[in-house]
Amino acid sequence: MVSGLLGLPIGLVLIRELSPDALQVLMAVTVLAALTLVLRRTRLPASGATTAGAGLLSGALLTSTGMNGPPLVLVMSGRGVTPHTFRATLQTVLCAQDAAAVIGFVLIGALSTPALVAAVVGVVAAPLGWRLGDLVFHRIPAGSFHWVVGVVLASSALVLLVDGLH
Repeated sequence: MVSGLLGLPIGLVLIRELSPDALQVLMAVTVLAALTLVLRRTRLPASGATTAGAGLLSGALLTSTGMNGPPLVLVMSGRGVTPHTFRATLQTVLCAQDAAAVIGFVLIGALSTPALVAAVVGVVAAPLGWRLGDLVFHRIPAGSFHWVVGVVLASSALVLLVDGLH
């Protein structure tokens, strides 16, 4: 969590320095790399350095591209944690990072009114999303969870690629 917060300013610099096309490529490459490693069931070292690196990258990606999940998904998947722990940890870390990112955008004067409205709607809708997620999550057999994670990453990559072609 701490390294993710430290990564937020890096992303704020990237968003100011890189073109939208470069950021789109960064998102697509990140998701495709995570997808490849997750599907190969790559095991990452269970070290503080691995966790800190994923957190730092996650924070930087959040404020530069809006997509902070893939490095965290990779670390959690590579550690072989239970689906329940995987989901709970991701929810906690992503929510904390998102809140800190909104504060960061406010501090640098980069939060537009539509983005602020989207953030407020997201906060209000989050409990409903968590509830709906619970309904779906409890129907996924533990043995299939790995493949569901892969499908979500693949879907994200597809959306990024299609969006990038327009």
